[in-house]
Amino acid sequence: MAAFLVAQNHRVRLIEHQRQVLSHVHRELPTEVIYEGDATDPQVLEQAGIRQAQVLVACTPSDADNLVLCFLAHTLYAVPRTIGCI
Repeated sequence: MAAFLVAQNHRVRLIEHQRQVLSHVHRELPTEVIYEGDATDPQVLEQAGIRQAQVLVACTPSDADNLVLCFLAHTLYAVPRTIGCI
């Protein structure tokens, strides 16, 4: 999804904490799109530019983490649209 959005000239930020996933993502996306860290950490969200986000898509393997991300984005950062998926 991120690669498709980048190709469509959308401003994308991808946050990932798993090293093996990061190595794959670095082959698929420009480095400036990728942020290493825990996406449920508000400091990591801030570094990735959450305050300018129009949409947040939470795609972790954990439903609980996806709900937390959507909640943080909506309540703390007023992101207009949030999407949770697995």
